[in-house]
Amino acid sequence: MKKWCIITVTRNSSHIIRQYVDSHINFTSKDTDFYIVDNASSNRDVLKTLLGPLESNFRAIVKQRDKNFLFTDSTNLGLEMAFEKEYAYYCIMNPDIFVSADWQIKTEEYAKLYPNSGIIGFKLVKVDGILEHAGAFGGGEHRGRGNSMPDLVFNEAEEIDWVTGACMAFKHSVLRDVGFLDAKKYPHFSSDKEICMRAKKQGFNTLYVPVKLTHGYGKSSRPYVLNEDLPDNFDVSKIWNKLEV
Repeated sequence: MKKWCIITVTRNSSHIIRQYVDSHINFTSKDTDFYIVDNASSNRDVLKTLLGPLESNFRAIVKQRDKNFLFTDSTNLGLEMAFEKEYAYYCIMNPDIFVSADWQIKTEEYAKLYPNSGIIGFKLVKVDGILEHAGAFGGGEHRGRGNSMPDLVFNEAEEIDWVTGACMAFKHSVLRDVGFLDAKKYPHFSSDKEICMRAKKQGFNTLYVPVKLTHGYGKSSRPYVLNEDLPDNFDVSKIWNKLEV
């Protein structure tokens, strides 16, 4: 059984795919499988060409959809394709996440210290060096967002309430017992919070690990079409208050 697979949803992402591919070629274990689900990009031929080096270095499956099914549904499609392989870790990762040296090894080492944690999130830092995400508690903002000295803060692993779907990893047991993301209620936003809460109710904690990854641009999984104005329909207060944490 392979340890890792990575599921990435793209949508007109050719401007950032080269950096994504290069970071994985440099820093991701070659024993990792990739599942790329494209939400009907207008430049799918260009995207396919840019993904060529990824397919040359890893086992990579590219699924091109005939319309934009939005982030959550397409993420679930990638998870469904990967689930039968029974990986130890299923990592959903936006195409503007750029990984760092030994990121998988470090994550596995932290995970061993917290055996009840089934969902894992990372320290995400923008290209300008500003902290973007270090997990979150309650229904609030991303912890640490805007901190200009990310190397000095949040350097210990700890169990928290939720992590961002820009980059989060699931153990196989969570997907088996809890299920996938809720695409019906949360087609594009906040499915990350909801699955962390749902997993908590079934005995799986969420773990923040201080493994620093670069979050290049933000919102890279959102559609790049002006008439697709997708409001955030998630009122976290109505759900979060029902969860004991």
